Amino acid sequence: MMNRSSRKKDRVALRELESIRYVAREKSVKAEEAQKILQIEESRLGRLRRSADTKPREVKEQQDRVQAAWRLLTEREGIRDLALLEAHRLEASALGSLQRLWFRKEEDDATATKLLQEEVRRARGEVQRERARLDDADAQRTLEEDRERNLAARAREAQLAARRRLFATQQILRARKAEDDEMRRRMKDQAEARVLRLRDSLLLSEERVKRGNSRRNAEELEGLAKFEAEKKELLEQGLNPYEVFRSRQLEETKARDQRRAVELRQMRDEALKGKMRYEAKLKAAEVAERAQRKALEAEFQRNVSGVADKERYGKFIAKHSIGRVSVLDPTGTAIRIDGSKVTVCRDMSFGIGRASEEVIEKAKADVAALERSVQSVLGRTKSDRGNRGTLADTKGHQESAA
Repeated sequence: MMNRSSRKKDRVALRELESIRYVAREKSVKAEEAQKILQIEESRLGRLRRSADTKPREVKEQQDRVQAAWRLLTEREGIRDLALLEAHRLEASALGSLQRLWFRKEEDDATATKLLQEEVRRARGEVQRERARLDDADAQRTLEEDRERNLAARAREAQLAARRRLFATQQILRARKAEDDEMRRRMKDQAEARVLRLRDSLLLSEERVKRGNSRRNAEELEGLAKFEAEKKELLEQGLNPYEVFRSRQLEETKARDQRRAVELRQMRDEALKGKMRYEAKLKAAEVAERAQRKALEAEFQRNVSGVADKERYGKFIAKHSIGRVSVLDPTGTAIRIDGSKVTVCRDMSFGIGRASEEVIEKAKADVAALERSVQSVLGRTKSDRGNRGTLADTKGHQESAA
């Protein structure tokens, strides 16, 4: 307790010494400032005395300022000296405190060194124990790694076998996909050929229309010239050109309407025949596609159910047996039992992402066939309406001509 109180007193004495030193430095700065002020005032007074135009009153005032600067300097130097004396006194009294603090610091350093040595010994012990624990962990890790390597080797072998099976399955699927691609390519080529034929037909029709328009324009010009000449002749003969031309126009309109009716009937017959041929081709393609799909489904069922494998095994056995039979039965009394061929059953999984590719393709084909039938019905309805409208127009023209 006494040691702690003495330390506290020593620290208080050092703080007082530091504070009085700070005050002494501050008072020294103020004394230097007063010294500079005195030098400035004395220099001003010397200039005033040397000047011939200076008034005595100004000199007197400057002398008062010099005296006031001297008094300020004397006062500040006295305060500075007192502060320095107090600082020297406190330094003399605090010397013992400094020595005691230095001794205490050395004792603290020795204690810290001893504690550090003890901590180093303890840390070395901890390091040795940790090293032993790490060695045990390394041994355990080595055992775990060996076991994991064995498991990984077995997993790689199983994965390799699975990859081989997957490769075989992929080869089969690639072959089937190649067949499907070839079928799609043929259908695409046929569609492109139809488009090209349609384009050629359109170009020929456009050329025929252009030639007909040019010929019709020339005929109209020629007819207009003839019309003007005939009109002039009729006027010279005293006839009414309107009456003559109107009767002739009605006769031409009647004949043209009759020809148009015949041509429309022929065109309708041709369009109907072409449409029937087109629908027959679509039906034949649909039937062929359905037959091919059924064949693929049957082949799929045979492969899935094992019927194809059983037939192949039976052919092999029949080929290598003496009696050319597929059943190995010396007595000839064995009953042959074939497995069921129905292995794919319909369920309600279509539409939720679990249906097979074959089921999806079949559903798409059914929807496309339904759309084609609806379109064909709509096309026939529109063509019938157009034919009825054309016949009504023809009858109206004929009645107006009559």
